[in-house]
Amino acid sequence: YQTLVNLWMAKGFIKQPNGPHHLEDIACGYFKDLLWSNFFQDYQENEETCKMHDLMHDLACLVAGTECWVTWDHPKHKLERTRHISHDSTSNFMGKLPISRLKASTLRTILLFTRDWRGEPTSEADLHRLIQSFKRLRILHLHAANVEKVPRSIGKLKYLTYLDLSYNKALKSLPNSITRLQNLQTLNLNYSSLEELPKGIRKLVSLRILNIDDCDKLYYMPCGLGQLSLLHRLNCFILPKYKAFTKNYCGLGELNRLNNIRGTLSIKNLDSVTNVVEESKAANLREKHSLEVLVLSWDIFNITDEAIITKRDEALLDGLRPPDNLQELIIDGYNGESFPMWMTELPNLVELKLAWCKRCKHFPQFGLSKLKRLDISGMNSLEYLLGECLESLTSLESLDIYYLPRLTSLPLGLWHLSKLVDLCITWCYELDLSKDESGNIILDFHGLQSLRSLRIGHLPKLESLPQWILQLRSLECLYISDCPNFKALSEQIEKCEELDLSKDESGNILDFHGCLQSLCSVTISHLPRLTSLPQWLLQAHNLVDLNIWYCDNLKDIPEQIEVLQSLRILNIMRCDSLTSFPEAMRRLTSLTHLNIYGCGELEESCKRRAGED
Repeated sequence: YQTLVNLWMAKGFIKQPNGPHHLEDIACGYFKDLLWSNFFQDYQENEETCKMHDLMHDLACLVAGTECWVTWDHPKHKLERTRHISHDSTSNFMGKLPISRLKASTLRTILLFTRDWRGEPTSEADLHRLIQSFKRLRILHLHAANVEKVPRSIGKLKYLTYLDLSYNKALKSLPNSITRLQNLQTLNLNYSSLEELPKGIRKLVSLRILNIDDCDKLYYMPCGLGQLSLLHRLNCFILPKYKAFTKNYCGLGELNRLNNIRGTLSIKNLDSVTNVVEESKAANLREKHSLEVLVLSWDIFNITDEAIITKRDEALLDGLRPPDNLQELIIDGYNGESFPMWMTELPNLVELKLAWCKRCKHFPQFGLSKLKRLDISGMNSLEYLLGECLESLTSLESLDIYYLPRLTSLPLGLWHLSKLVDLCITWCYELDLSKDESGNIILDFHGLQSLRSLRIGHLPKLESLPQWILQLRSLECLYISDCPNFKALSEQIEKCEELDLSKDESGNILDFHGCLQSLCSVTISHLPRLTSLPQWLLQAHNLVDLNIWYCDNLKDIPEQIEVLQSLRILNIMRCDSLTSFPEAMRRLTSLTHLNIYGCGELEESCKRRAGED
C-alpha cells in the first residue's frame, strides 16, 4: 500500500494541492476510494498489502495495452511503446530484458520483485548497461535484487524520482554521484548493509522519503540532512555511535527544521548526546505535528559515573517532548530513575512501550485515557506498579509485563481494567500472582471480565494457579509455562513429589461453577511437578485446543477427559512418564488432530496397538 502510494507520487499522478492538504494524504485518499469501490481487495492493514480484483486487473491490462509488460508475457509482445516493465525474479534479469527491442526514450519504469534472496547477484556491469540504455527512467525498483555495488553512472539518471535498493544485504555503500539526482523523491535503503550515506546528501533537494530502517551497520548520518526541506518520511535518525564521529556528523539539531516529518521516526544512540539540554531542544520534536510513532533508544556509551548518566538521560528525555498528536511511543534503554511529566500529557497516545529502562524506580502516574496497549520490560529497579496508574488507563486492551525481576505483586488497580483483553506476565522472579500489593490472598474477584487471553511464564514464586484466574468468565486462551515451583498443595505437604491441581491450598476439591466456560485453548508447558490434569481443566467444556509440553512427570490422562466433547486438537510433546491413554479417549467425538511427539513409551504403545489405545 505505502509502496503503491509512493509510486503514484513518483510518477506525478498526484498533483500538488493549492490548500493545506498534504500530497501523501491525497494519494491515500485515492487508494481508499479505490478500495471502497472494490478496485482493490483483501487489504491487510498490518502488512499494508492488497490485491486487485481479477476483472479489474484484466480491464487495466486491456487499457494499458503494450505500455506495460511483465517478463513472463508472450515473447512476441510488441515492446516499441512499452513504458513500464515488471520482473518477478533476479534469475537472469538482464538476459530476459530485450534491450534491443525497447525504445530508450520511452521506457520509464523498471520494477523488480523477487521471491528468492539467494538468486544470482545483479552485477555492477549489468546495472551500468541498464542505466546507459535507459537514461529517461523515472522509477528503478531493485528490491532484493542482490545488488552488491551501484555504478557511478547512476548519477546520469537525471529524471529518476524513485529508487528502491532495499533488502540488498551485500550493498555496503552508494557512490557520491547519486547526489546528482535532483529529481529523486524516494530513496529506499531498508535492510541493507550500508555503512554510510553519501556525504553530499543535502543536494537531493527533491527528496521526500528516506528509508534506512534496519541498516544495522550504519553508525551515523551525514551533516546537511536538515537542509532537505521537503523530507516528510525519515524512519530512522542515527546519532554517531562512536565518540570519534560525534563532532563530524549529524546531531539532533539537524532535525530542527524537518517539521514535515510524518509516520514513524526512530532516533538511535541517544547516549552519544553530550549537551543534552541544548540538543534536545534543538531537535524541536514537539513541532512535528504529523508524527505518529516515535522511538527513542539509548545504547551503551562509555560513561562510568551512574549519577552523571542518570541526570543526563533525565534532562535529555525531558527535552525530547513529542507532539500531542503522537499515537505510539517506545522508549528503549533509558537510564533515568524517573520519567518526565509530559509522558502523562499525551492525549492521543494509543501504544506505549518502556523497554530496558534498568535504573527506573518510579513508574509514571499516567492520565492516558486513550492508551490501548502498554508493554513494560527489563526494568530491573522497579519494585511495584502504582494501582492508581493502571486504574486510570480506562481504554487499555493489552498489557505485557516482561522481566521485572524485583516486582513482588500486581496492583489492585489492575482489576479495574474493564476493557483489558490480553494479559501477559513473564520472567518476574519475585512475583506472586495469588497475592495483592498488601500481601493478602486474592479470593473475592470480580475484575478483568473482558480478559480473553492470559499468558504466564517463568514465575518461580507461583506455587498454584490463583483463584482469580479461575474466575475469569471470558477467558478463551490460557498459557502456563516454566513455573518450576508450581504446586497446588498446602505448605504443610509441600514436599510431596506429586502435584494435584484439582485441589486448592486447603486440600479442597475445586469447583468453579462454570467460570471457565469461555476457555477454548490451553497450553501447559514445562511444569515438572505436574502428574495429572487438573479438575478446573476438565470443567472447561468448550475447550477446543489443548497443548501439553515438557511435563516430565505427567503420568496419566484421566477417564473424565471424555467430558471435553468440544476438544478438536490435542498435542502432547516430551511427556516421558505418560505411557497410555484411557478408554475414554475413544469417546472424544470431536477430536480430529492428535499429535504425540517425544513420548517414547506412549508412541510405541500406539504403534503396537495400531490406534486402539
